[in-house]
Amino acid sequence: LWITTSSEVKEMAKRKGLLGEIERSGADIVADTCMIVAPIEKLGFRNMATNAGKAAFYAPSHCGLNVRFGSLEKCIEAAVTGRWEW
Repeated sequence: LWITTSSEVKEMAKRKGLLGEIERSGADIVADTCMIVAPIEKLGFRNMATNAGKAAFYAPSHCGLNVRFGSLEKCIEAAVTGRWEW
C-alpha cells in the first residue's frame, strides 16, 4: 500500500504518532510526488487501485498498469484483501 500526500500532511502524521503506525502496518507514505512519474512499472507492479482521477486516467498509458478507480475505503479494502470486489 502506497499512500501519497504532501510533506506537510506526512509531518503532521508523524507529530501525531500516526506515521509509525502506518509504516508498521506495511504501508509506505510517499510525499510530494505522483505515482505516475515514479518508475512503478520497473518495480514490477501490474495493478493499481486509486481514488485519484488523474492517476486513474494516466496510469494505463504512462505506466502500463491495470487500474481500478474508487473511494479511499474501497482502495484500502483492495490493498488489505488483494481483491477488488464489484
